[in-house]
Amino acid sequence: MKIKIEYSKMENMELVREKSKQLVLENESFTRYKMKRKFWRYIWEVSMVKRYLTSGQRGLPDFIIIGAQKAGTTSLHSYLSEHPLVLPPKIKEIHYFDLSYDRGTGWYRSLFPLKKELNGHITGEASPLYLYYPEVPSRIKELLPEVKLIVLLRDPAKRAISHVHHMIRRGLETRSLEEVFADGFDARLQYEQRLSDPWAKKTFNYLDRGLYADQLKRWFDCFDRDQFLILRSEDFYANTPETVSKTLEFLELPEYDGINFEKAHNQHGYKKPDPALVKALQEWYSPNNRELEKLLGMDFKW
Repeated sequence: MKIKIEYSKMENMELVREKSKQLVLENESFTRYKMKRKFWRYIWEVSMVKRYLTSGQRGLPDFIIIGAQKAGTTSLHSYLSEHPLVLPPKIKEIHYFDLSYDRGTGWYRSLFPLKKELNGHITGEASPLYLYYPEVPSRIKELLPEVKLIVLLRDPAKRAISHVHHMIRRGLETRSLEEVFADGFDARLQYEQRLSDPWAKKTFNYLDRGLYADQLKRWFDCFDRDQFLILRSEDFYANTPETVSKTLEFLELPEYDGINFEKAHNQHGYKKPDPALVKALQEWYSPNNRELEKLLGMDFKW
């Protein structure tokens, strides 16, 4: 029995040693990871300082994809960025006109290519919350009066469901899908009141963001209709090359057959929602959808 106990102790000690080695290796790996992150963060900051110092020599966007959120904006911008005559900004979702306006135009310009690089090229960004916030149209009009504006509109019921799943996946929403919309239907404030409330802007207004007619009216008050390209997300998903071709024509760019349409962008699957919930959402959105069709002269089939 004594021999067995000693053997067991030796066995345990060996396990402890192995575990200690593993922890040391993991700690070293984590330390290297932190050092790499620190290094690349430093490189990023240096590059941004250089960009800011040359902001006066940089261009401004020729086009902006202004929304809607969860409607395919990431994919469309990525496909456009593959065109040889499109030079993308440093980051796709800049959110200058909604969330970072206090940083000033110098910061905004710093994210775009130099004017000398833009010779014969165009550049543009995609920030899908622009469509939603009421102060954005006038801000863009002041800086970019001739900019071309691209809008992707998705069935608002499906958009809202996708938005909730997106927030749940990111750990920013703890309620279930059914709880979210029960709260939304039961305790919804007036739309304009929510928009004017600073706290409301920081919450996830899943339902309000699908009221496209209300949002587009504000944009049409600031810009001419011919500055807009309105696209159905359903058409984009069903025939991506055709929608991209239509967008290139709007941007006055030649066709390009080198775009990789097989590459997926920002796609995540989720459990199919309860049909009763989908129907309730579609009925809730129906009046605004009919108003949207009248406003645009388009049939959305939602």
